[in-house]
Amino acid sequence: MGPREANKGIPAPRITGTTDTTYYRHLAEGIRAGRAPSGLPKDFRIVTLERSWKHIKIGYWGEEQTLSIPLLLIIGFLVGIVSSTLGAGGGFLLVPIMVSFFGLPMYVLVAGSIPFVIVLSVAGLITYSVLPLFTGTMAPPDWGFGLFVASGAIPGAWVAAKTQRYIPEKYLKSMLSAVTGVVGVLYVINYHWR
Repeated sequence: MGPREANKGIPAPRITGTTDTTYYRHLAEGIRAGRAPSGLPKDFRIVTLERSWKHIKIGYWGEEQTLSIPLLLIIGFLVGIVSSTLGAGGGFLLVPIMVSFFGLPMYVLVAGSIPFVIVLSVAGLITYSVLPLFTGTMAPPDWGFGLFVASGAIPGAWVAAKTQRYIPEKYLKSMLSAVTGVVGVLYVINYHWR
C-alpha cells in the first residue's frame, strides 16, 4: 500500500476562513497526496491590495488584513529609536509587536520586515558615516567586525529563507519567544552581575 492509499482516510478539515484553518487544510492536502507536510505552498504570495494615507490592506492565502498607516508609522518610529540605540536590525522588535497586536502570521511578517530592516540599516549607516561630517562628531562603522559577522550571517539567512516556509507557525512563534527570552535574560545577567 502506497502513501496515497494509507492517507485516504484523513478527513478534509472544515474551512472557516481563518489562517490556521487554511494552513491545516494545506497540510492535510499534502498528507493525502503522499507528500511530507510543510509550512507553506510554493505559490504563497503576500500582496498589497489597497493603500492610502490612512490604511494599507494586504492579502495572503485568501485572508485580508487592514493596517493603519499612522499606527504603523508610530511603531516604526519607536522600533527605529530602540533598535538604533541598541545597534540591532529592528526585526527582533517589529515581528513580535506585529504578531501580538495585529495577529499577523509569522510567515507574512518575516517577508514584510526585510524591507524595514534594510531601510533602517541604511539609515543607520548614513547617520554614523555621512552625517557626522556636518556635525563634527564622528562614529564610523567598524567595517572589519561587521563584514566578518556578515560572512556567517549571509549563508545563515539564506538557509533560514529557504527552510522557514516548511516550519509550522506555532514552532516559529515558540522559537522567536525562546530566542528573545534567552537573549533578554542573558543581557540582564550581563548588566547586573558583570
